[in-house]
Amino acid sequence: MRTLSRCGWTWSRTIAPVGLGILLLAMTGCDWWPPALQSQIEQLKTDLQTLTAERTRLEQQVSALTRAREDLQVRVDQLAQVNKERGAMIADLERSLKAARQQKAAPAKSSTVKAKTGHPTKAKTTVQKTTKKKPTATKPKARP
Repeated sequence: MRTLSRCGWTWSRTIAPVGLGILLLAMTGCDWWPPALQSQIEQLKTDLQTLTAERTRLEQQVSALTRAREDLQVRVDQLAQVNKERGAMIADLERSLKAARQQKAAPAKSSTVKAKTGHPTKAKTTVQKTTKKKPTATKPKARP
């Protein structure tokens, strides 16, 4: 081995620290950037912050709309249940109305049968009750 000086330094002892320094500089990177590249980097950072804020705002809107949709779905379910109950109530009332009409029609049919046989029936009396007599025209009395 060759020595550099009389102190006993060799090429390997000199190259190792220099190589290590170069390797460290390569790994840490360069802190100096050209001005055009710096402005691009700053613009990209600004865009990133703007987009991050917009994303956060949109996520909040999505969560608010999701809650609103869930609330509306609960309301729709409640209204569907009320509609179902009202439909059952309407069907029950229609059945009751039909039964009442049949009960009312049944005595009327039996009385019309008796009317044909010649016996006095309720049908004749109901006819008399429902027909109105026309008032007779009377002359007004003269005043003395």
